[in-house]
Amino acid sequence: MTSGLRRCRVTHAGLLPLLLAACAAAPASPSATPSAAGPPERWTATSTTSVSITGDVTFQPGKVTFQNGRSLALARIGPVADFKTLLGTVPATLYRVTPPADPVLENDNRLCGQGRHSWLVTFVVIWRPSPLPGDVSPRMMDTFSGRAAPGSEQDAGFCGSFAYDRRGP
Repeated sequence: MTSGLRRCRVTHAGLLPLLLAACAAAPASPSATPSAAGPPERWTATSTTSVSITGDVTFQPGKVTFQNGRSLALARIGPVADFKTLLGTVPATLYRVTPPADPVLENDNRLCGQGRHSWLVTFVVIWRPSPLPGDVSPRMMDTFSGRAAPGSEQDAGFCGSFAYDRRGP
């Protein structure tokens, strides 16, 4: 029996220099990830990938809304103390996408693939990298497709990593 979900791996060459530049920086504390309650946070897209695919986003408990108005419903699974990224191991928060989806976003792009070769996003991981010069309060959003909860950006279901900065309420 197949679930209709496929796994994909997308690399983002534009994000790699940013990630490598921050490799020496220590990760943020576990309390730095969004809480289960609280007001919406507005995040400004800061990487080429996030600007061209998601645009700015609004993150709130239960939902992430993209610049074009499309959104993903989220169910908070909980904290992940040792999520593995290209920057090292960081504290993160894991969410299940309910129902799984891959909406058309900026420039007809999607979070996990493109056109006939897109996959449903099933998990979102939110984490905070250490700030780079000019950052106010950076955020990362990793997206995944598949049945198993992710523990690493190296997992087979990894779709993409999107960089933001929280710059206001």
